[in-house]
Amino acid sequence: MGKEPARFRFPPPPLPSSDALAMPLLMIGPGTGVAVFLDFCQHLLNAKLRDEANFPNVPRYLFFGCRNLDKDGLCLDELKYYVREGILKELILCESEGNGELPKYVCDFLSTEVNGVPSRVFVCGDAKGMSKDVLQCFTNLVKEEMGKTDMEAITFMTDLHKDDRFVEDVWS
Repeated sequence: MGKEPARFRFPPPPLPSSDALAMPLLMIGPGTGVAVFLDFCQHLLNAKLRDEANFPNVPRYLFFGCRNLDKDGLCLDELKYYVREGILKELILCESEGNGELPKYVCDFLSTEVNGVPSRVFVCGDAKGMSKDVLQCFTNLVKEEMGKTDMEAITFMTDLHKDDRFVEDVWS
């Protein structure tokens, strides 16, 4: 069994490193998929500490979901720290088996929160369920917000993939 190389790059080549700092981002990492985003947030924090005066203040959203935040939210303190430091504009939490106070799934929240945010989308996690659901959610948003047909929305999302504006690193 061969190992498939990761497709994730921050930012996707050939953007210079400074462009990664100035890019509005939507990062979606349920479960262990959040790990790559923890590292990227640390990279952004280091850049801010090196040159705070020139650090771009752009919207960066991180969607993190798990079954139960009390049991599975091991990195919550670190994620909340990145919000306090201005690395993330917002941390959106979802829990599928929680008490109902939070959205159950990332897609439950996506459509209400990020309409009109120009950004790159990075998705990291489960290929069988989550990534398919997220892609369908974005396709539906394109149809609703841009008035496109099903085929036009699929073509639009395909173009976003080709242009590295919707990047997935998923596994099954």
